[in-house]
Amino acid sequence: KDKFFLREETRIILDFYSTLVKNQDCEINFTNEPAWSYLLKKKSCTRYYVHWFASSDKLQNDYIKKIEEKNIKYILYDSKGKLLPDGFKNEERHKIIHQYLIKNYSPFKSINGWIFFKNNKML
Repeated sequence: KDKFFLREETRIILDFYSTLVKNQDCEINFTNEPAWSYLLKKKSCTRYYVHWFASSDKLQNDYIKKIEEKNIKYILYDSKGKLLPDGFKNEERHKIIHQYLIKNYSPFKSINGWIFFKNNKML
């Protein structure tokens, strides 16, 4: 099992995230950690397995369109500065996606610095 190779902190996050997305057929992860889809055994809700690939304005809008089409309830939004390979935060690199998420989702839960957002329609 994958959990055998994970740190306890990651297992706690994975267990919580698995519960959140159990009824979703896919997941959205706006952090810089691409392993979540694999660990959750869920596909990405967009064609951008790693959101970094949605860098242009056109691709960011496509990313948002897929989130809306799938009516995503929960998003793993941030990892509080973890995994910043080039020093740029996601809200700087992907401004359009960031603004959409801030407008349509709200902080829901934080576990060891990993922040989950919940769709405002569910509040």
